[in-house]
Amino acid sequence: MNQVVQRVDQYGPHRAHFLIRSDVDLRISLSLARRHSILSDVSELDRSGIVTMLSELGTNILKYAREGTLHLERLERVGAVQIKVVAEDQGPGIQNIDRAMEDMYSASGTLGLGLPSVRRMSDHFAIENTHQGLKVVAEKFVKVQTNPLATSRLAFQMSELFGVQGGTNGGFEYAVGRKGFGGSRFVGDLALMLPANDEWLLAIIDATGHGETAFKTASSAAMVIADLTTEALELIITRVHESLYLTDGVALGLVRINEQTGRFVYAAVGNTRAELVAAKAWRGVSIPGIVGQRLFKPMLQEGRLQPGDLLFLSTDGIDEFKVSSTLTKHRVTGLQESTRRVLTQYSTQNDDACCLMVRGIE
Repeated sequence: MNQVVQRVDQYGPHRAHFLIRSDVDLRISLSLARRHSILSDVSELDRSGIVTMLSELGTNILKYAREGTLHLERLERVGAVQIKVVAEDQGPGIQNIDRAMEDMYSASGTLGLGLPSVRRMSDHFAIENTHQGLKVVAEKFVKVQTNPLATSRLAFQMSELFGVQGGTNGGFEYAVGRKGFGGSRFVGDLALMLPANDEWLLAIIDATGHGETAFKTASSAAMVIADLTTEALELIITRVHESLYLTDGVALGLVRINEQTGRFVYAAVGNTRAELVAAKAWRGVSIPGIVGQRLFKPMLQEGRLQPGDLLFLSTDGIDEFKVSSTLTKHRVTGLQESTRRVLTQYSTQNDDACCLMVRGIE
């Protein structure tokens, strides 16, 4: 472990080298790379892609060569930043490189997704057999955040222990509230309502655990979602899953709703909930799993929010059995006051809590 750390520190802020000899080395290296100054101002989505590339190349080293080195370098270009990843080993190399780059091909009999997936994620990719072994070079242009904290503020009341906020977005009235567990100023449950062309993207995020770690995990998920507002819900969930590698993960619910028609699509993983209070009631189904840990294909469900209807999203810090019987009356009352009552009366005592109410304007 110390050898891995030393090899990172000695190369300064724009280069890092990781010696890979075991699964432990690889996991430590991925964690160090994610936090390294090379990627400190890179968008969460691009940072996730770079770490995924390192993971695939490191796994390839362990599988075929047993030992090798991963190199990470930052190159400042005019108007752009490029991240260069190099994997070198002293293994047997690849006899047929063209075939090895085919999807699903693997010389070891496992799923051959590593090298082809790295090539797809790269802007430039090269692979060659050397006199020592195999060398893979992958380069990617990345998005740099001029203010890394700006996107975090898209999460409502990020710094509030207990807070309710509301207003009007397009044809919808909304209110959101969050409450921390045990007096902590860090809340690991977040809600988002983000514009996406003529639609709105709603998200409810519940990070595993409590405190500062959970807050950072939820914030990372929020930043990825904010970068992908117009993408398909399944893709957004997948990208969040990739970005939360080496974290305890989150439960996540997403709703994409059309401002003109009120029609929406819902997908969720883990213990969050969505319920429509309307003449024709609707309740979403969340598939088991933890985004960032174990992910199965989300189930897409459809519904429609008509003027006067209420859409309610919450984390499991809200007692769903107690709150369900009260949602009908909240349909016709002020949303901010309703949200405040839900947090006060129906939040559990042993968890963070968050809920988002959206009502179609009549």
